[in-house]
Order: sequence, then structure tokens, then C-alpha cells
Amino acid sequence: MKISYAALLTVALAACGPTEQTSPSASGKPGSASASQKPAGSAPASASTAKATAATSASAAPSEEARGKMMNCPAAAANAKTEVKDVDKGVEITVTASDKVDIEEIKKRAKAIEERAKAEEAAPQHTGKGGGAGATGRCPIVIGGTNVVVAAHDSGAKFTVTAKDDKEVDWLRRETKERLAAIKEGGGERKMANCPSAVKGAKTTVKEAGGAIVVSVTAKDEAATKDIRERAKKLPELKHDKADKDPHDGSGAGAGEGRCPAVIEGTTATVKDVDGGSEITLKPKTAGDLKKLTQEAQDRAARFD
Repeated sequence: MKISYAALLTVALAACGPTEQTSPSASGKPGSASASQKPAGSAPASASTAKATAATSASAAPSEEARGKMMNCPAAAANAKTEVKDVDKGVEITVTASDKVDIEEIKKRAKAIEERAKAEEAAPQHTGKGGGAGATGRCPIVIGGTNVVVAAHDSGAKFTVTAKDDKEVDWLRRETKERLAAIKEGGGERKMANCPSAVKGAKTTVKEAGGAIVVSVTAKDEAATKDIRERAKKLPELKHDKADKDPHDGSGAGAGEGRCPAVIEGTTATVKDVDGGSEITLKPKTAGDLKKLTQEAQDRAARFD
């Protein structure tokens, strides 16, 4: 049976029709505008959609994208001023603003934090390992392994965050202040830019061998493996010694006050490639510190799990 060229063309155009019609032009008729283009006159609808999306994110469990933008973190709200002070077993975080709109935003996010904290109460905790769920987030209000009490006031909200385990108190205070510092500097991702364990999909193991701490960071994905190795090669150049430390230099190191398992104060680092990633050997400058520093590296690695 012969099928004419015209017939084939008609079938092809019909198949493509619905796809093109999902991208209307400014006149509302089918056109060539792609889904990524913004037709004229669509701004009001987009603004309404964005407002609705933000409201949904605040009241429900945040999506991965929402968490990345810290849309539910009061300290990350526009024009928010955040202060932290130590209290018994934890910290008190006060987030305030002067504008009425900003204050309402802080209170809305505070409500979301309160709801999430309640949901986390039943979640498994990594006692002794850095606070369990939420331990590797970026919001200064640490959820997971903590008790969070929220109190609204005229200018915003106050959060009393205490550790459920006494072993976690020092870590909680340190972590809270580091996260706040990262927000003030313009984001938390940069702080871990050189940490191999922070690569997406990375798995970190820590063991003690030959008088040293051996940190292995691997991944199954080829791109992740490459990233791990590139970050690991920079580690011997980073500041591991407290005397030279600048915890907010953006290097991702942070020495003894950091979060990276492969950057430990009081050690020297050597790196080699292994299958799927890198092996970082940390040699304590004082042999008697080996057990303590190994535990520190293991605790940090556990927070990435």
C-alpha cells in the first residue's frame, strides 16, 4: 500500500500539535513560544502562583528545593536579625525584624519550624553523633536530637533549642553559630566547598590504622568520584592547625570547629586515589590525641549519613 508524502506530513503535524498547544503565545493562541519563555501579560498569574507555592511550602514538609533555599528558616527571612546566646543545655535564638511584613514572615516560618520539630520527635536520633536528622542542614535552628520551644513576640520569634543528650550540647552550640555565620556570609554551601564528604552521593568511612586516622570517601557516580578527588587534593593545603585557623575564610575547612571529617585540627593530611574516590590519612601531631581525633572524625562522618 502506498502512502503519500502529504499524508505522512499530516500525521506528523497532528502528533506535534498538542505539544505546541501547551505553550500558548501572548494572544492565547497556539504559537512557537517554549515552556521556558514568559508570554506577555502572564506576570500577574506567575506572581499569584509563586505566592501560593510559598504558602504551601511553609505549612507542609519542605521539598528538597525549598530546603535548599531555606524557605522555612526564620533566620534566612528578608531583613531578619538573628542573635544567639548560650542557655542551659543549648542555645536561645532570637529572630527579629522592624517591618510588619518581615515580622509576619518570620512568624510564619517559626510555625513551620515548630511543626517540623514535633514531627522529628518520633524520628530515629544519632545519639552522640551530632543530633540525628537535620544535623547537616543550614538553618541555625537545629532540628533532630533537640527539643525546640518556639515563642512568638511582637518583633518576630524566639527559639530555645536544647540537646536531648548532654554529649551534644557543645556540638549544638558550635553548629548553631557556624550556620548563622554562613548565612551572614551569603550561604552555607561555600563553607563545605572543599569537603569531599559534602559531595552528593558520597559515602564516608573512618577508621584508625597505623597510628593515623584513615578517612575514605567514595561514590558510585563517575562525576561524584571526580569531584571527591578534586576536593581531596586540596586538603593538604588547608589549615589544619588551630594557630593558623580562620574558621570563616570560606575554605570549607574550619579546622577543629568545622564539620568536614577529613579536616581535623592537630593533624597533617596525605591523600591518595582509591576506587570510587579518595583516601585521606590524617596523622596526629601528638600521638596521644589519636583516639580523641578519631572519634571526632567519626562523629563528623556520622552527621553526613
